[in-house]
Amino acid sequence: MTGGTYLYSTKIANIPDNLKAITEIINQCYMISLRIRGVRSDGMPHYLEVTVDERDSYGKGEKTFIAVRNPIPKWMKILFVILIVLVLLICVVFWILYRIRARKLMGITRRRCPDCGNRMKDSWDTCPFCKYLPNIKKKKRKGKDA
Repeated sequence: MTGGTYLYSTKIANIPDNLKAITEIINQCYMISLRIRGVRSDGMPHYLEVTVDERDSYGKGEKTFIAVRNPIPKWMKILFVILIVLVLLICVVFWILYRIRARKLMGITRRRCPDCGNRMKDSWDTCPFCKYLPNIKKKKRKGKDA
């Protein structure tokens, strides 16, 4: 009924080992795991009493516990981080698209100066960077050696 242990010895020499095993079983503690529900997480101490009342034994344990607030679950933290990263990526994409649109409205396209490599407007005949700032370093363009 109790799930006890039966140790049988065929030899007298095994009795001390069996007694040692019985002593270890008797000295084992009970581990009670419980979850308390219905107590507000107010950070205040609450009283807990555990009572054992069996046929031949009686025990009582008293302890106080503090109802603490549950931390944010790990999956929710990961979800928040993913959402923040996605929002930042979307903001960066919209900023890049806005800059491309603003350049198109100003008339700046992908056309570049053959000498310095700076972007130019389609309406410019000559590069103002090369014309008015002659001391700037000229950028080397690929394939210009031929």
